[in-house]
Amino acid sequence: ADAADRSLARLARLDSSTSGEYAQDVANDLRTAMQQHAGVFRTQAMLDEGVAKIAEIAQRVKNITLKDKSKVFNTARIEALEVENLIEAAQATIVSAAARKESRGAHTVNDYGDTPAHPNGRNDEEWMKHTLWYSE
Repeated sequence: ADAADRSLARLARLDSSTSGEYAQDVANDLRTAMQQHAGVFRTQAMLDEGVAKIAEIAQRVKNITLKDKSKVFNTARIEALEVENLIEAAQATIVSAAARKESRGAHTVNDYGDTPAHPNGRNDEEWMKHTLWYSE
């Protein structure tokens, strides 16, 4: 299916939903999880726990419902679509951060500190590369 068909399917799913969670509740939990597990001060354990937490929230995103099904000036519909987009960004961020076993720039993991072999926690031999995320 092309992008237009996928977008229409997203809208149709929201319109046909009869039960589930509201986008605002899921968005708040997503925001909290990212702040707790992918913030400025990180450890590998925090990142690994965050990967699991974001995966749980991703499942909840699939069950977002709308109380208001109107098509005009419906901010709840916009917020639901935003949460679907944000969960993709959150998954890409936290899975990539957890996979990168080093500190680099703003990605500072306390477990990977300054050593003679890896100044400032950088491991250029293994991690001087880009991280790619593919959505399923």
